[in-house]
Amino acid sequence: MSPESKQLLIRNKDSELFIGPLPHPEVLREYNELVPTSAERILSMVEQDARNEIAREKRAQVFAFAISVLIVCGAVACAVTGHEKAACFLAGATLLGVVSSFLGRRSPPEK
Repeated sequence: MSPESKQLLIRNKDSELFIGPLPHPEVLREYNELVPTSAERILSMVEQDARNEIAREKRAQVFAFAISVLIVCGAVACAVTGHEKAACFLAGATLLGVVSSFLGRRSPPEK
């Protein structure tokens, strides 16, 4: 095959990955061109979603704290009434759960 008869085909495909709660800025701009207030509305939705998530997490923390306090009170009541093994189990399980929840929240190591 001669060099003149060879054809070189080059294909170039650009791709872009955008991850986050908001659309890519270009997509957001296009939305705003279609409906003039859509970018503002999308930003408002994302902000409201973030506020809801924070409120949900706070409620979960308060609930978990209340349950832990009740279990520790139960452990103290067991210990006072002579059920030391049950008291140790309740207090130990609660402590294990609290410690594991804190250890589980570590961010993954960066590469």
